[in-house]
Amino acid sequence: MARTLLVGILLGLVGLPMAHAQEVPADNRYRTGDTYLQVETVQTDLDGRTATLDVRWDASWHDAENWDAAWIVLKGRRPGGPLVPLRVRGAPAMADNRSPDGAEAAFDVPDDRVGFFAYRAGQGEGTNHWRLRVSWTAANGVDAGSIEGVAALGVEMVRVPTGEFELGTTRSLTGRRESTSRDWLGGTPPAPLSALFRVDPDGEDLYGGSYPVTSEAPISIGTDAGDLYYIDAEFLEDFSSGDQQGTLSAAFPKGYQGFYQMKYEVTEQQYVDFLSGLSPEQARQRWTTDPGEAGGPPPSRYRHTITRSDGHYRTERPHRAASYLSWQDALAWADWMGLRPMTGLEFEKSARGPKPARFREFVWGVREVGASDHFVLDRRILDPGGSPAATEDGDERVDGNVHVQLRPTFEGADNYCTPGGNYFPYRTACRELEGGDGGWGPLRVGIHGVGSGGVRVAAGAGYSGAMDLGGNLLEQVVTLGHPQGRAFRGTHGDGRLGPQVRATNPDWHADADTSAYATRGAGWPSHPNHARTADRFSGLRRGGTRRSPAAGFRAVRTLP
Repeated sequence: MARTLLVGILLGLVGLPMAHAQEVPADNRYRTGDTYLQVETVQTDLDGRTATLDVRWDASWHDAENWDAAWIVLKGRRPGGPLVPLRVRGAPAMADNRSPDGAEAAFDVPDDRVGFFAYRAGQGEGTNHWRLRVSWTAANGVDAGSIEGVAALGVEMVRVPTGEFELGTTRSLTGRRESTSRDWLGGTPPAPLSALFRVDPDGEDLYGGSYPVTSEAPISIGTDAGDLYYIDAEFLEDFSSGDQQGTLSAAFPKGYQGFYQMKYEVTEQQYVDFLSGLSPEQARQRWTTDPGEAGGPPPSRYRHTITRSDGHYRTERPHRAASYLSWQDALAWADWMGLRPMTGLEFEKSARGPKPARFREFVWGVREVGASDHFVLDRRILDPGGSPAATEDGDERVDGNVHVQLRPTFEGADNYCTPGGNYFPYRTACRELEGGDGGWGPLRVGIHGVGSGGVRVAAGAGYSGAMDLGGNLLEQVVTLGHPQGRAFRGTHGDGRLGPQVRATNPDWHADADTSAYATRGAGWPSHPNHARTADRFSGLRRGGTRRSPAAGFRAVRTLP
């Protein structure tokens, strides 16, 4: 099968033969296995308050530096009611080791005991298949005697270690503009847009280099020497990078402190499990049959398959990334799962790792120019044999390493596609996916890691192994460009939701319909520039209830 390397020259993509850099050592953190994480309760002892769980996932790894893990929470089932939070009591234990032969699981249980992490105790890679015995107790306010069963839910995580890293890019605003070869919308967008940098009052555009994060100490945002700063690109009226002021407190997660990050974006099945665990009245607050923007196309037009029938929520594509998640939806899910939203700084840490910042680098660590640098747009959905897929049954793959720049044509979208078939203003063809379900919208999570051979560039993955950071769906994160965002203290969800089915953490500001947040990375309709690690095209957004076909979510949890 021929592949095409598409080299981004901001406005156009030039086709070149593609051969991934096989000299790069294969690494299991850049693979997607045949089996996503499966967690099932196989036995419950209500008298002894224990549950035996069957836990399995492929492409696991533990090397000298880092590892992946499963985050598992327990919920209590009650007759005719929603699931209620349980707490882990003591340390989980191995009940049976099924695979790999002789490999033990290790466990981290945080102080709040909302859930636990399970991962390989020793170095190795491959499939994990364990039987775990977990003791539990009811959360405060929950009657343990009303529990008639235990549900276990889990997500795959990658560990981002504690350590120093760099924010931003390596050129000033003027330098970024001068590096662009063609005009765009009457001007030259300085990609990456609104990038962070360290202030030098005597530097060009105040630029003093990328910003080193060496601790969790407070960070001042402003124009004094050594401050963190960014210059708003003022690209479109509806988009802003923030108010360019304030202080990030010591409690604001800056990325220096390590954290676990979801390997994949929230899937449709994970969101269906969430909706199914709520009461019917609660679920209606966190989902709607018509989440499209006023009078817009139905969600199914954009590969969204969650439906409700006879009071039950279902999905036809369980591993597809869940779109149409508002900021409030995302926060509610994170709270319910005992996780938290990540900050924009943590996004950059997970993408770049400890490596120095590079100019215009993508989240997979390379630029678009050079013999070993690759940028390949998804065009076709393929079956395992490399032919166009007849269906998307969980075995499909794609012929690229990033999912961006799909553009639909639909009524009233004259500003999107020109009569000549080009997407304005990017001047690349309006196109849709070929094979499988076709159309426009997100793919199954981690799809680029399926045929990556363990090579980061081929997988389009962040340094620590998070998939799809640069595409598929926009990453909704805590903003540093608004007082609401800067008030974030990194608290974790406790499994409970409050009035209006919203997250209850005060520092999350989930109670406001005008919540401030940001998006990072690119979504399936985005320009490739937004897949750059430092790009902050939408560093400040307002409106916590807006649902978009291009927006998803990925949660984190600070290391225990």
